[in-house]
Amino acid sequence: EEATTAAAAEGASQGGGAETAGEAAQGTLVQLQYRTAWAKSFVHFQADDGAWTPAPVCMAPLADPALVDQEPESDSTWKEIVVPAAKLRFVCTDGEGSWDKTPEGTDYVIDHPGLYRLHRGSLREIVPDQ
Repeated sequence: EEATTAAAAEGASQGGGAETAGEAAQGTLVQLQYRTAWAKSFVHFQADDGAWTPAPVCMAPLADPALVDQEPESDSTWKEIVVPAAKLRFVCTDGEGSWDKTPEGTDYVIDHPGLYRLHRGSLREIVPDQ
């Protein structure tokens, strides 16, 4: 837990902050929302082509899952993390040896700031209503 706290202090802002989808889309923030059945979720990432986090960073429960829960599933929950970055390369893990990568087995890549949702191997950008 100390490692994840140290990694968080190096630039990752865990979910639940004041950032909104609109702010993420306009600034240099990547907001990642992740739906998983894992009790705990972590993300190991590289922001803006920098160094990878020394240890995976814990994702926070989504503050209001009703906002994204179009298809409720009793065996999974939404988690999120907000990272000050323009680009993000990442993989998710349960912290116990299981990793979530793309269906091709590679890292997920986000190439510009914004709000993104990852569920069942599908990463998509969420564009706020204008």
